[in-house]
Amino acid sequence: PYVREHRRTFLTFYGGQAFYAFGFGALTTWLPVVLMRHFDQTAPQVGTASGIVYAVSSVVGFGVTVFGFKRLAPYLGDALPVRMLQLACATSVVYGVCLLFSNSATYIYVLSGIAFTFQMAANMTYPTALQGLAPTPLRARAAALQGLLATPVAAASAPTVGLVSDQLAGVHHGLLIACSAVGIPALLLGLLLFSLAARPYATTAAAARDADAAAAREADAGATTPGGAAAPAAA
Repeated sequence: PYVREHRRTFLTFYGGQAFYAFGFGALTTWLPVVLMRHFDQTAPQVGTASGIVYAVSSVVGFGVTVFGFKRLAPYLGDALPVRMLQLACATSVVYGVCLLFSNSATYIYVLSGIAFTFQMAANMTYPTALQGLAPTPLRARAAALQGLLATPVAAASAPTVGLVSDQLAGVHHGLLIACSAVGIPALLLGLLLFSLAARPYATTAAAARDADAAAAREADAGATTPGGAAAPAAA
């Protein structure tokens, strides 16, 4: 009954996350191959540079998350986690478009650092977003269902890019074009679904919070004796 009542939230949030994971995976999974194939990078160079990009993005992404929650929470309320995911998805769309104009490995590393920063911020707010989907007794199932749906969708991004790349054999930077051609449409769908999810998600988060509060009141009432005194502790 709870899922049916809040089906719009579940459909848009789950769908947005699935398309975001698919699109971002399409843009990034093949990047090491792109860098070595199209920009003459060696495997050690790619590994070292990627590690630096990920480390810096993680630190900056953490700062963006903390700053964003403090500054935006009073204005966005319960919809904030979804808005953060929406921002990350929008940034990834821009990232996918800009990749098409890549002319050096440094350009890709800088672009990737920016995109990973917002993706890291989204990852840090994602647990909060999941918590708002359902009251405590249903929360684990809601999170499991999200993983069950999103994981195979995200895993499909790499072979899809490979199939498109095969059709672009002989085209200059064909693999890079395939990454953007597959990733951008999925990210645009994710962006649309996240934008549709924000308002119903806020309603669902408030309902989940109210359900938890009601359950806590019932538990407190059950912990008292009929006369109103606290029940004695078990020996």
